[in-house]
This record gives sequence, C-alpha cells and structure tokens, in this order.
Amino acid sequence: MMAYVDWAFHLAQAPGKQMELGVKAGRKWQRLMAHLMASAMDPQAAPVITPLPGDRRFAGEAWAKPPFSWMSQAFLLQQQWLHNVTHEVPGVTKHHEDVVSFAAKQILDVCAPSNNPFTNPEVVARTWATGGMNLVKGWQNWLQDVVRQIRQRVSRPLHRVAMWR
Repeated sequence: MMAYVDWAFHLAQAPGKQMELGVKAGRKWQRLMAHLMASAMDPQAAPVITPLPGDRRFAGEAWAKPPFSWMSQAFLLQQQWLHNVTHEVPGVTKHHEDVVSFAAKQILDVCAPSNNPFTNPEVVARTWATGGMNLVKGWQNWLQDVVRQIRQRVSRPLHRVAMWR
C-alpha cells in the first residue's frame, strides 16, 4: 500500500509525466488503429509490436491472424504503456517503483487474451476439435485439485494446528 500511495501521490504531482502518458496513449491508439485497418485489408500485415523476449503467449500461428492478432496487439501496446505509467515517475523510490510495476503487471497479465478461453485461438480450436471435452476435462482436473487441497487440510495432524494457539 505504501508503494502505491508513493507512486500515486507523485504521479498526481507530475503534470509533465501525465502529459507524456497521454501523448504515448494517443500514439499507441493510432498504431493499433493503423494495424487494425492494415490487417483488415491484408491478414498477413506485420504487427506493430512484438512480445518481450521470453514471452511465448502469442507465439502460435493463429495469433498472427485477425481477430486474435488485434487482441494480442492491443494487449502488448497496453502492457508497454503500463510500463511507462509505472516507471520514471519523478520522486518515486526505486523500490516502490518496482513493487507498483510488478503488481500492475500481474493484474494486467490476468486479463491477457491468452488467459481467456474465448479469446485464445488455441483453446478455441481445441474446444471445436474435442466438442468441448477439453473444457470438461479441465473442470474435472480443477475439482480434483480442490478436493486434494481440502483433504490435505483436513488430515493435518492436530498438534500442528494446536501449535498456533
């Protein structure tokens, strides 16, 4: 919380950084719109941004074609902008910058199109190919994990529980 307050306070006091972020957001929006128009005419249009090294979420062939390329490009541009939002805010300590950046990235990653079964082309293709049985199997695996965790907690020795009293 201290890191967030430090970052938010200093960002609120930095009109130059705010203007920079607004300009960058506008440029990213323009780049995304240009990509959407280009890829609507030519599905093989080059991307405007590539994932960071080691990020394999959008490596599959289907991610290069609309509408999935649109989602991945929008996400990657948002990720890049969020990096700008959380870095180089005047007055924020390096440690707080790192904490806020990490937390913001985790929150954004949860929303990645690769993490949603309806926006991930590989999951969509697998769902069509299996008639939805991949989702049923995934649900079954999740239930087994939950049951296993509950059993482990219930079967803990009582002396361990009593130790915390």
